[in-house]
Amino acid sequence: MSVNRTQGGLGRDVNLKDDQGNGGVRLYATSTTELKLLDPSGNEADLELKDIDVSGTATGITKAMVGLGNCDNTSDANKPVSTAQQTALDLKANLSLKGADNGLAELDGNGTVPASQLPSYVDDVLEYANLAAFPSTGESAKIYVALNTNLTYRWSGSSYVSTPTSLALGETSATAYRGDRGKIAYDHTFLTNNPHSVTKAQVGLGNCDNTSDADKPVSTAGQTALDLKANLATPDFTGQVDLVSGALTIKDNASASSKVTMNFDTGTGVLSIDKNTHVTGNITLSGNVDGRDVAADGVVLDAHKWRSVSFTSSDSATGNIGAELKSGAATFAVKYKVTESWDGSATITIGTASNASLYGTISNDDLQSGQGTIDMVEVFGSDTQVKYTVTGSPSQGGIKLVIPTA
Repeated sequence: MSVNRTQGGLGRDVNLKDDQGNGGVRLYATSTTELKLLDPSGNEADLELKDIDVSGTATGITKAMVGLGNCDNTSDANKPVSTAQQTALDLKANLSLKGADNGLAELDGNGTVPASQLPSYVDDVLEYANLAAFPSTGESAKIYVALNTNLTYRWSGSSYVSTPTSLALGETSATAYRGDRGKIAYDHTFLTNNPHSVTKAQVGLGNCDNTSDADKPVSTAGQTALDLKANLATPDFTGQVDLVSGALTIKDNASASSKVTMNFDTGTGVLSIDKNTHVTGNITLSGNVDGRDVAADGVVLDAHKWRSVSFTSSDSATGNIGAELKSGAATFAVKYKVTESWDGSATITIGTASNASLYGTISNDDLQSGQGTIDMVEVFGSDTQVKYTVTGSPSQGGIKLVIPTA
């Protein structure tokens, strides 16, 4: 809409036209502070202002009426810095400090501070492969680095001197080791789970089996050694057995064609049999027993000496056993065993020199039975001769007598 009258007075109308030139709408001033809009019929209507072109100066309307009470009538170019803007600016550095003395260093395209803004001693660091590669004459204002050791040096005026505070990291005898790697190595010492998968062969135990001592089997060498031992319970011995001490029991031999030979080497000691011993078969003794010759004096058994004598029908009809009798009233048995069948009638009488039939007679029937005993009472200890007498006319026969003596 456009206003085609710029002035009006109280009680007077201002005719308004729209952009197409249609009229009939009036703006009516009822007071100095109130305007009303009248439609073509004279009724009050709502006012919608749109695309209004106003020429001249509107009077009686304040900036507060149009919602701009806090605005100052200044152009954008002339507006001052606001409080919020100043607060934000206070958080910024002045551009004048960039690259200035006592200001801020700049960064180049690589994100590093230009050498021109660094102290001269920082820029004067020279790196060489090793100390031997340093210039023969150095400069006092420069720092020299040997890359093979990472040690730093300065020129003293006559030689290169390592800086006292240098601590180079590396893996040589002249460097310090990295702490992170050292920590890893230290923690590694507490591992117990074989982190390197070391095998038993690598520690020299390739032939070992993982068995406890209690579960280990008998080794080949152990079994070989065991095979040379006899069982503690009813052992069987073959070959020669040397008994140094202890007790020895000899069991029956199942083979009638073999025999057991016992060699007693007691030195100056005594071989003692302290239990009743029953021996079936022949026992052959040689050498000395208890200081007496076995063949001449007999063998020590049960505190008595026993004389054994053998003879045949062809021997003298009267023989001297030559045994000393032990005086006393105890009764002992003269044992005999036929070693050769007697042919013909014969009897054998056992006695002493003074009494040829003192101890008894082995009859012909007894000689045919094979073995037996004759009781004798030791009452004639003064007799030093035990004699036997064969009577009859046997053509053959043999016998062995065993008689207790003193």
